[in-house]
Amino acid sequence: MALPSSMYKGLVNSPETTLTNNIGTTDTLIYVLDPARVPAILPNLMTIGTGTNAETIKVTANDNGALTVIRGFQGVAKEWLAGTVIARNFTEYDHDAFKVNIEYLTTQLLELQERTQILEQFSGDLSNEFTVYYKLYDHTSDLILDSNGDSINARVIFATK
Repeated sequence: MALPSSMYKGLVNSPETTLTNNIGTTDTLIYVLDPARVPAILPNLMTIGTGTNAETIKVTANDNGALTVIRGFQGVAKEWLAGTVIARNFTEYDHDAFKVNIEYLTTQLLELQERTQILEQFSGDLSNEFTVYYKLYDHTSDLILDSNGDSINARVIFATK
């Protein structure tokens, strides 16, 4: 199972700005005409160019239109001319992050449901004067407390398939 992926905030209507300088494949400081069209919450993604030729970059800082970036975040770092469009567009990375995170949460929910069912089986066998408190990690319960909230010397271990 893949671990959760970072998700980046979108920008309403994907407003475009343009590069104000030519950039090479290794440039990590690029300048844009309108810094207000760069996402305010960083890091974030932007695409340089349009269509199948675009390059997705990761913007890590914005100093009034001087962007510090990681090039070729998706795709290949390319040379770009001044005047090239740059915008916060929806990318394949965004789609993949949604998918991975939903699948991860679904798996976690199914495991939680399975552990809850096991706990219900065990708690039905306990005396009414005991309450089970547990945290769901490492497939173990942390402690058992009596009805006064005092811990007692017991430990219940939950095993899953």
